[in-house]
Amino acid sequence: MGDEVDESSLDNHLAETASVTIDREIDYTVEENELRVLTAIDAALARIDDGTYGRCERCGRQIEEERLQAIPYATLCIEDKRRDERA
Repeated sequence: MGDEVDESSLDNHLAETASVTIDREIDYTVEENELRVLTAIDAALARIDDGTYGRCERCGRQIEEERLQAIPYATLCIEDKRRDERA
């Protein structure tokens, strides 16, 4: 954190330290989300290779084209995804 603020730690205001901390937390959160999305994309590519892409992993029905256009790495049809979110 010392590298991210210009003054010595004794001269820093709490707001400056808090700002650096929140920026770091946002960076970590974005990085974690990017890793999750990349993992999901890799899994979708594997499903393309094995011929299961576009099938709901829970019920086996075809995932709607509109859903796959919006979220190409989706693993659940919209009905099963909604059930998961309600649970």
